[in-house]
Amino acid sequence: MKLKRIKLLSPFRGLPADYEINFNRSLVANEQIEPICFVGLNGSGKSNALEVVAEMFYYLENFNRSSKKDLDNFKTAFGFELDYYLPKLTLAGAGFTWDELGALTFDDLDQNQLVLVSKPVDELPAVKLSFNEKEIEVKDFYNNGLSKVLPNHIIGYSSGLNELVSNPFVKLNFEYYEDLKRKKNKAVDSKLEMNRFQFLNYNVSKLITVSNFIFDKELSLLGETKDLSILKTEIEVNELNGFSIQLSLKKPKTFEKYLPDELEEAIESFKAIDALFDEENNSTTRHDFTNLSFNFKMNEATLTGFREKFNSADRLFRVLYFFQTLNIEKISRNISKTVKSAKAGTSENLSDLIPKYEIEKQLFHLGNISFKKEGVTAPIYYKHLSDGEHQLLQVLGSIILLDSTSTLFLLDEPETHFNPEWRSKFIWLINACMKANPTEDDREQEIVLTTHSPFMISDSKKSNVVWLKADKRDGPEEVTINTYGTSVTNLINEFFGKQRQIADVSWKEMLEDLKSNNINELNDALSKYGDSHEKTMILQKLNKLIIEKGTEE
Repeated sequence: MKLKRIKLLSPFRGLPADYEINFNRSLVANEQIEPICFVGLNGSGKSNALEVVAEMFYYLENFNRSSKKDLDNFKTAFGFELDYYLPKLTLAGAGFTWDELGALTFDDLDQNQLVLVSKPVDELPAVKLSFNEKEIEVKDFYNNGLSKVLPNHIIGYSSGLNELVSNPFVKLNFEYYEDLKRKKNKAVDSKLEMNRFQFLNYNVSKLITVSNFIFDKELSLLGETKDLSILKTEIEVNELNGFSIQLSLKKPKTFEKYLPDELEEAIESFKAIDALFDEENNSTTRHDFTNLSFNFKMNEATLTGFREKFNSADRLFRVLYFFQTLNIEKISRNISKTVKSAKAGTSENLSDLIPKYEIEKQLFHLGNISFKKEGVTAPIYYKHLSDGEHQLLQVLGSIILLDSTSTLFLLDEPETHFNPEWRSKFIWLINACMKANPTEDDREQEIVLTTHSPFMISDSKKSNVVWLKADKRDGPEEVTINTYGTSVTNLINEFFGKQRQIADVSWKEMLEDLKSNNINELNDALSKYGDSHEKTMILQKLNKLIIEKGTEE
């Protein structure tokens, strides 16, 4: 999965119509992940550029899930062009006939596909696939006809309060909840459809963490395991100690079951793993209620139980995600309507509309996550980890878990809470986790991130750095320097326009000290400051005064 080009045909937040970004990247499969870095000052449009990529894929996913009778709803004012490469696909599985493949040869099909999307303003989109400059048109791509040419996963993350990038993810969660609700009392073949959009908020990150740590390779080779050695070294924990799950379910008496079969089976698996679970059942004239509490203490029996019942971290995460989605039932119809009807480019943060309910009022809650640490008797609780440790678990944990080919990560300032060491080696950590968890196929994952960190830029090739400026209205500024391995000082000067490397308070005080022509005062000033290029100005003036005084004598 690699982005090639995006272009706006209509304004989107701070970005004007005709804004275009070309990603000048090689098609050769990389031996490592090389993120695209959106860089620039505050207000330059970095986050807007990330958000519009999410909105483009949201539009396509929503169109993909639609039916023919709904097509007029997709003639929206949001217009765009989107080109991206996908790994080699089995076109028969994508629903193409040999007539549609036309003059394509097997050599053509052995190449990465270029997907060309054009969505004019107030019109329906057109989608083409290009192989060696030969094109075929994708037809009838509603009713999941577009699935084979969309990324397998689209993962979003924002470290700040401005979570506008989360809007498409929030909207799709509501759509998938409706699918889950429709299938509550359906037959066994009504398989739940997994949301390809996942936003790494606090709750989803808990699900990822538990799923990964239960299938930790160091504990057992049973099932499809994950190598967490690098992640555990960085946050200094050994293994999962325990966690709890609470479920509060309700159904009409006319329904045979509370949930779709897949989730009913998962509950039976939980009961088999935790024989000491608590269950409380009640009824009214119209409804049945059940409350379930599980307290999983991680030992060999618990670990074996989870691995035998779920077999992989992906499978466990899947059922936990569906349970988490049940909480949408608590949200009012008015809020649900507002969220689902929100237009592309709205300035309202939809996450802010979602109420936060007490644990007792939630239909599903996963909590009390704790870890074991060597040499420490007391458990280390997940909620007590630092912001930086949570951030590392969220980002690296998702890369480890969602390791299928063709995954797109959209990360808004993923290093904000990191200490300087983690910032300087973040890209190395991503690749180290990837190499520790190899897959049969090329991972072909794309990471697009926004950053103010010169460390991230220094670990990125020039072709992967996209420099945005507020006064550049047609697209990014050209990057003219070789960024890879360039010093942090030079990168700050180039991209953030800062010629000095110390903060304002100390700088202003230093300027006052430089006004002095007294040798003793300048000597005292030297002892106040740490080493910096700016400090050498005091030393230079001091040496000059000493030399001048010696000449006079």
